[in-house]
Amino acid sequence: MDVQEDAGDIHGLSQAITSRICSKVACALARHASDYIQMPTSFAEEQQLMTEFHQIRGFPTVIGWYYSLNVQVTCDLRIRDVVARWRGSTHDSRIFNESSLKERFEAGEFRGRLLGDSGYRLEPYLVTPILRPNSHAEQKYNAHIATRNVVERCFGVWNRDLDACCMACL
Repeated sequence: MDVQEDAGDIHGLSQAITSRICSKVACALARHASDYIQMPTSFAEEQQLMTEFHQIRGFPTVIGWYYSLNVQVTCDLRIRDVVARWRGSTHDSRIFNESSLKERFEAGEFRGRLLGDSGYRLEPYLVTPILRPNSHAEQKYNAHIATRNVVERCFGVWNRDLDACCMACL
């Protein structure tokens, strides 16, 4: 509710109106989520994503960047998967460890990998940075950190398309 009050103040709206706007936007997004939010459904689409991520900084076999802030979001320039059922105090790695997306990767459904930050355990399908790289090879490996700006761009594109007060509520 504090976020709604702050967003309402910025836009000159009451908390009640801001709450109604957020509810309508959330419902509209939920109605269309399955049309737009999904992991790759074909090997060709997965290959295309790997090529696009590789072109950013030369990191191979990546099909998404995993990010969570109370909500687990996997994206390239499209949102591919969302888990929004955990409280803010829940550690990011727990959200991922208990997600169906992790199960899908462990079942071998995808050939590519996810990029994650140092809050996650390195897995064959989840690449995380080396905290203190000691060699040129380790520094080159960590180039994937710069690739994660895809997430910021994804949310930047999303923010341009939706009113900021509604985004704050989501």
